This record gives sequence, C-alpha cells and structure tokens, in this order.
Amino acid sequence: MLIWQNPLKNHLLAELSEPDYARLEPALELVTLQAGQVLCEPCNRSRYGYFPVSSVVSLVGVSETGIYTPIAEIHEDGLVGLVRLLGPREIPYQCVTLISGEACRVRLDLLRAEFDGQGGFRRAALGYLQLLMIQIAQTAICIRRHTIEQKICKILLLGMDRVASNEVEMTQQFIGNMLGLRREDVTHAARKLQDDRLLDYTRGRITILDRAGLEARVCECYGLVR
Repeated sequence: MLIWQNPLKNHLLAELSEPDYARLEPALELVTLQAGQVLCEPCNRSRYGYFPVSSVVSLVGVSETGIYTPIAEIHEDGLVGLVRLLGPREIPYQCVTLISGEACRVRLDLLRAEFDGQGGFRRAALGYLQLLMIQIAQTAICIRRHTIEQKICKILLLGMDRVASNEVEMTQQFIGNMLGLRREDVTHAARKLQDDRLLDYTRGRITILDRAGLEARVCECYGLVR
C-alpha cells in the first residue's frame, strides 16, 4: 500500500493529510528570503504567512529605544504568521529572516479559512504553537541566565543545523541585533572563539572549525530547541 508523503521539507506542512495539503498546494509560492529581511512589523498587517523550508526566521522584540530582544526562531518545523490566525491583536515583535533560504508563502486569508475549517491544518498548527511556546519560555531563561559566549554558540549551531553546512552568513552586528547584545560584546566573544580555533570569521561569513568545541560551550537551550 502506498503511503502519502508530503513533497516539502516543512514539518508542519508534512503533517497534513493529502486532502488537507491539496487544498493549500495551489496557493503555495516558493520564495527566497534574504538574511535581515523583515517579514512583518508589530503594526503591519502582513498579507502572507511563511512556511520556512531552508530559511530561519527570528521573532525579535524591539523597544521604543531600539533595543532588540530575541524571542524565538522559526525554521522548517513551523509557520511565520501563526499568531495572525488567532485573532486581530497586534504582535509585539518583528519577524526577521535570520538565515537566508527558501520558504513557501501563502496568503493569510487562505490560511485563516483552513484554520477555521474542519481539516487537519488547525490541529497541526496548534501542535506547533505548543512547541513555539516552549521555545519562548526557554529563550527567557537563556537571556537571564546564560553568557554571551553561550548565546553565540547556540545561534551558530542552530544555523549550522538549518543550512546543513559548516558555513553561516551572519555579520557580528546582525548577531548582536538578534541576541539583543552590543556589537562590541559580540566581537569580544567571537574573537575568543576564533582564538580558540572553534571558528573563523571573514566579511560576514562564519566558518565553524570545531563543532564539538562549540557544543561543549553552548548552553542547554540548544539541545532543547534542537
């Protein structure tokens, strides 16, 4: 007997049954997201949701004084814009592409119709929402308890996992923004990791030289999020 397998790598889409996926498939548009690309603002009523395939999107809170606070990352397991399906309230964060790659874009009104319907999309979306809430809670612990070096190791290891490569394109300024850190603090911690020959940094491209070394220094949040 043949078993239905969703052709896309996004895990939330892959959970859908063949009839549920068939209703969405004509509306899915494969797009390329660039690092630093803002997908939605707190006050912006975005028209689209995004199912990351090979990209990573970060949820980042931004204060009135311009201070960034990381909240969570969405990768191939989830959906950017899920909160828009739950009600009309504005969101207190930006959705910013952390790692370039592909995503499936779809209009939010179509997703909302699926979410409000009787199919399996609602069940899959709420299951992912539970995982996202766990990650948000762990991020709050990480911000409070863990060192700058541990946080940088976490974001680099998660980046490696998503792109399946030992090279990640990120500037130190961008890492600082995503982690809510000063660039000077990121530079100091990254230089120490480079001096210990765990990574090499050249013009916005970070090459991981010793993954095991990074895993030995990362906080426990990495294992939970992974």
